[in-house]
Amino acid sequence: VRSRRQQFVTVSGRGYRRDVVRLGRWNLVVLAGAGLYCLVAFVLPMGVLIWRSLLSPFAEVTATGPFTFDAYERLIESPTVRSVVGNTLLIGVCTAVLVVLLANVIAWLSARDRVRWSGFLDGLSFLGLGFPAIVIAVSMSLVFLYLPLPLYGTVWIIVIAMAARYLPYAVRVMSSAYIQVAGTLEEASWTAGVGTLRTLWSVMLPLVWPSNARAFVWVFVHAIRDATIAIVLVSTANSTYAASIWFTWFESANYAYAAALCVPLAVVSLLLTAVMNWRRRDPFDRRIVAHDRE
Repeated sequence: VRSRRQQFVTVSGRGYRRDVVRLGRWNLVVLAGAGLYCLVAFVLPMGVLIWRSLLSPFAEVTATGPFTFDAYERLIESPTVRSVVGNTLLIGVCTAVLVVLLANVIAWLSARDRVRWSGFLDGLSFLGLGFPAIVIAVSMSLVFLYLPLPLYGTVWIIVIAMAARYLPYAVRVMSSAYIQVAGTLEEASWTAGVGTLRTLWSVMLPLVWPSNARAFVWVFVHAIRDATIAIVLVSTANSTYAASIWFTWFESANYAYAAALCVPLAVVSLLLTAVMNWRRRDPFDRRIVAHDRE
């Protein structure tokens, strides 16, 4: 009897081919709509950020200047910025690693039904979607305030809170990856006398590695720019880049410096997202484009 999960298997002994949908005369309409969306959602906001960061914080705001790089000079020379950048990178990497590891375990157990409580574990990881980020942050603050653990006021409490927030998304990504891989590949490895850990490392991991990479980059990008959790759990020792932007904008009212802080964060996020989408492209897609051009 074929299980319901096996109908989604695409990595097996059979090949498959994806079809290309041709838009025909709607090409220009779709292209214009996409271009308008990119202009409103990305180009204009980024342009305004760069423009405002080049103006003096206390001079009269005009479209023609005068322009200055004082905000960027302060950004480069500030030891506080170097400290929060280090905290932010540490939080982003640790959160992404923790989330991807947990997502792999939960997704594999759920996709293969290895234990009785795998479905419960999958559902439990999904509960994080029902809690707003500020609720997660406040609850973590109260928990570690009273627990005899030296985590309150450190970067690790932010890592745990962000892992709880982003775990459901990573589990969905990895569940889709494991469902598409036939379980017979693992069974064949076990039949050959290979252990479970080596099977997962040598057989399964290479097949689901693209999904792991995408989940890691996705979590990392969201963790370094998350402001809600960082602001609630912030202290003098664990301040993050996003929290610094918020305090500069709302407390110092230094809009030029706040905009200058936003520009590097936006550039890094865009570059990582572009790399993730570029690596996502399948060689089959490129062969189709080359064939159409011929």
